[in-house]
Amino acid sequence: MQRSRPTLRCLRDDLTLPIPGTEVPLDEIDHPLLTKTTEQFADDIKHERIRAVDDQVLLKVKIQRWRGAVWTEDDLPWLVAAGLRTATHRTAP
Repeated sequence: MQRSRPTLRCLRDDLTLPIPGTEVPLDEIDHPLLTKTTEQFADDIKHERIRAVDDQVLLKVKIQRWRGAVWTEDDLPWLVAAGLRTATHRTAP
């Protein structure tokens, strides 16, 4: 499996990183979620599918508070969506 890459939309809108110039490959962008995606998809293990999405096969990736959706094509993992987990607190009745 190759190093993961973010889509330009994910890079700009979700990760809020600047789009690099053409001299910087997308798989060399430094972000914890991209690093975790590369590590997770380098192993030949079963990945957890995002069941709420039924028209594409998207897989979960998590690190710290970051959550991501990964789509793979020809063993290339693409981070297509990302966000921060929000804390949810329940109060006892």
